[in-house]
Amino acid sequence: MKFLLLNFFAVTLLVSFSACQKELNYAPDGVSVGSLKNSSTGDCLPATLYGIYRKDSVLTTDNYIDVQVSTIIMGTFDARTDTVNGFSFSKTGNVGTGLNTIRLYASGTPLGAGTYTFTITYGSSHCKFPVIVQTSGAGSAIYTMGGNPGTCSGFTANGIYSSGVTMNALDSVTMLVNVTAIGTYILSTDTLNGVYFAGYGTFTNPGVQTVTLKGQGTPLAANAVNYTVNAGGTSCKFSIIYTNGGPPGGNQEYVPETVNSNWTLQLVGGTITDTTYTLVTSNTALRNGQTYKVFQVDSAGIPKDSSFHRSSSGKYYKYYYNNLGIFDNPINTEILLLDSVVALNGTWSLALPPNSVSGLPVNARIDAKVIARGATAVVFGNSYANIIKVQFTYMVDIGIGFNAAATEEFWYSKGYGLIDDKMVTTVPVPATIEYIAKRIQIF
Repeated sequence: MKFLLLNFFAVTLLVSFSACQKELNYAPDGVSVGSLKNSSTGDCLPATLYGIYRKDSVLTTDNYIDVQVSTIIMGTFDARTDTVNGFSFSKTGNVGTGLNTIRLYASGTPLGAGTYTFTITYGSSHCKFPVIVQTSGAGSAIYTMGGNPGTCSGFTANGIYSSGVTMNALDSVTMLVNVTAIGTYILSTDTLNGVYFAGYGTFTNPGVQTVTLKGQGTPLAANAVNYTVNAGGTSCKFSIIYTNGGPPGGNQEYVPETVNSNWTLQLVGGTITDTTYTLVTSNTALRNGQTYKVFQVDSAGIPKDSSFHRSSSGKYYKYYYNNLGIFDNPINTEILLLDSVVALNGTWSLALPPNSVSGLPVNARIDAKVIARGATAVVFGNSYANIIKVQFTYMVDIGIGFNAAATEEFWYSKGYGLIDDKMVTTVPVPATIEYIAKRIQIF
C-alpha cells in the first residue's frame, strides 16, 4: 500500500496547493465509471451469447449476451448496442467496483438472415461482437452425442472447480457430437452439486463437431460428480472433481502471518519490473507496546522495504513508521486495515497525526467502509472465495476543511490475504493504479 499512498498524497497535495478548492471534480453523481473488457481488435472479451436468433422471430428473455466491465467508480449504468438488422441489446442497473459481468437482453425482431456485428457502448468505452441469424425456416439440428452411452468422447474440462466458488466464464467443458442435419441446438446437463452445464448455438455443417458447455451455479461440496448430456435419443457422461474451496493449509486469516507465506503482486498494465514480492519473515518488531510480524517487500527481486503487521480478534493492523516520502515528519501510526467482524457497510475512521509538507500544515484522515462480504472473484486466472472488500477514502485538510481526494479498494480473501489493491484518483486527471495477486503461497 505504500506505493499507492505515495501517489495519493502527491496528487492530493498538488491539487490542494494549486487550486485550494473545496469541491473536487468527481464523476457525475451516482453514475458508474469504467470500461468494457475488449481485445486489441475491439472485440468484447469475453462475450457469451445465449439464445437462438431467427429471421422474423421475435426475441425473448432467452436472448441475451454477457460481457465484462472493469469499474473504478460504483453507481448506475446504461449499457446498450446499436440497432442492427431490426434488433438490439441493452441493460440498465447498478454496478460495484472491480470486474463485473453485465447481461444485456435482446429486443426486436431480426429482419434478415446472416452474420451481423453489434457494438456495445458503456460510458466512453466500446466493444463489438457478432450474432448469427438463421433463416426463418431454420429448424433444430439433428445430432447424437459422441461416446453414447458411455463417457463423452473428446471430453475436456476447463477452469477451476472448487466448493463454494461460483462458476465463471472460464469454467466450461467441451465434447464431440455427430451432426446429421444442420440447425440450432440447446444442450444442458442435469443439475448436481449446485451446478449444471449448458451450451447454445447453431450447427452450420454436418459431421463430427466440438461443442462447449459453460458451468452455471456454485458447487455445494468437494466431491466427484457425474453429469449426463442427452441428445437425439443418445447420451454420454462426464465427471467433474470439485476440490475443497477452503483456504490452503486450513489457514483462516484474511492477512496470513505464518512464516514464509508470500505474495507476488503485479501492477496492472505494467511490466515485470512493476512486480512486488512480499515475504513473512520470522522477525518481529516492537512499536508502541505492540509486537508486529515483519514482512519483507522486494521490488524486481531487490529488497526495498519492510512492513509491520499484527492481528487481534479478527482485526488486522499495519504500523506506518516513515514519512511516506512526502511529509516532513514520520507518521508512526497504526492503521486498521481490515475489521473482518464488522458487518457489511460497517465503517471506521483514523485521523493521522498532524503533519506538514515543506512547512505547510496538513491534516489527513482515512475513512474506511466494508463494501462487500463473502464475495468471489477470479484474479489473474485464479478463483478466490470468502472475500471482504474494504474501501478507504482519503481525506485531506490544508486549512479549508476536509476534502476527499482519492479512494483505495482492498480485496482480502480468507486464507490467502490481499488479492487486489486499487487506488482511484479523480484530480488533476482521473487515474487508476491497481496491483493484483499473480501468485500466492501460504504456509
